[in-house]
Amino acid sequence: MMRRSYVVEILFTLILFTIFVVGSFFILLGGANAYQKQIEENNSLEQLRLPLSYISTKLHQADKDMVSIEEIDGVTCLVIEEEIDGKAYVDLIYHQDGSLYESFTAKDIIGLDNGEKICTIKDFMIKEQDDSFYFEAINEQGQSRSLSMVLR
Repeated sequence: MMRRSYVVEILFTLILFTIFVVGSFFILLGGANAYQKQIEENNSLEQLRLPLSYISTKLHQADKDMVSIEEIDGVTCLVIEEEIDGKAYVDLIYHQDGSLYESFTAKDIIGLDNGEKICTIKDFMIKEQDDSFYFEAINEQGQSRSLSMVLR
């Protein structure tokens, strides 16, 4: 009888330990999945922050009278004009083929052929209203972030 009680105690302890281990495993698995989803969401939001921060920096560096929005080769572009050593240059920022590009060229040879890719983004909209510029970036997941700036 003593032996049977001892076996029951050992079995009970092993079953309790197994339940604890299995429960811990599922808690860790759930936490890992939640962490992975949070990382993916942060990455997708970072994808939206990059183009808007880049444009914000470019506009802060520019003079108000040197910034405009133009359509070039059927693409809406943010145009920032500069003068360097007496020569006129333009900095074009535009969205084409799922990416945001920048092209810095002499003003007399404006074109979108030699643009450098800034980042990949599903859609990017540029609008001008009165003295303010409005930008909206949309990523592959359909999330969007916008920026509105008034130049001084």
